[in-house]
Amino acid sequence: MSSFEILEIKSSLGDEITSPSILFSDDDGRISKKTGIDTIHRSSLTAYELALNASKKLLNLQELKREVEYLIYVTQSPTYFLPNHASRIQDDLKISKDAMCFDINQGCSGFVQALILMTKLLEDKSGYGLIVCSDTYSHHLSKDDRSTQVLFSDGASATLIKGEGSLELKDKLHLTDGSGADFLSKTVDSSNRLNMDGASVFQWTRRELGKQIQSLISKNNLSVEEIDSFYLHQASKLVLNNVIKSLSICESKVPSTLNITGNLVSSSIPFLLEKTFSTFSKSNKIIMSGFGVGLSSSSCLIEKIN
Repeated sequence: MSSFEILEIKSSLGDEITSPSILFSDDDGRISKKTGIDTIHRSSLTAYELALNASKKLLNLQELKREVEYLIYVTQSPTYFLPNHASRIQDDLKISKDAMCFDINQGCSGFVQALILMTKLLEDKSGYGLIVCSDTYSHHLSKDDRSTQVLFSDGASATLIKGEGSLELKDKLHLTDGSGADFLSKTVDSSNRLNMDGASVFQWTRRELGKQIQSLISKNNLSVEEIDSFYLHQASKLVLNNVIKSLSICESKVPSTLNITGNLVSSSIPFLLEKTFSTFSKSNKIIMSGFGVGLSSSSCLIEKIN
């Protein structure tokens, strides 16, 4: 098993704050009521610049940067085609040149996948790893596309991980369904906008997400009631409510920051952890689940071991 500790999480959100009613003057509040999103963050900065801003906020990194062995950068808003962004972050933050640094081209399930990889890399080690997530989807949205404009925010997060800690990643499940790739997609042509078939993405999450989480819980001989907290990707109110309903979860066990950030893509779970870390720290059994673009879903069971 992979034991670890989350030492610190910091975020950097787009500093231009807007809302559905500001973006679309004919909105009378119904959009926020439906999505659960009151505030949306926009940024003129690149995803890489936001990533650096978040990373530089880590108070422990200055002391530990020479001990970081692994750096994973998660984004679907690339600033550079090459080299990988993680290499640039290594230099900008003066992280040890002995560190292995690589990117993951993944969105909403990216943080969970990076955490699973990081705990495996740090297995049986007392070293440190850094996960940086950053996306600026707003740079790729059509101005008149309500379905995307009112959902996505720009933001980055930096999570400092230590091997051999009080948490154990007990198990995980993954699902990749490339037949739905075009439900949320964008070509490399910069003139093309992001395309989302929101109804199809929602139906997929409705069909698959609760089933995956239930399978993970049952596989480990647990009941839903024994899970203390469910840290879910902050996709939309519709999606979160559907998971709560399908699994009969007590709503208080599902923390949310959706109303103040919108969908932060790969940074939604780390931002949620940052803002509700006391709840996370008090939980003995936790389900963490990221899902969306790909179509992809990754869920893991985390337990406190001491």
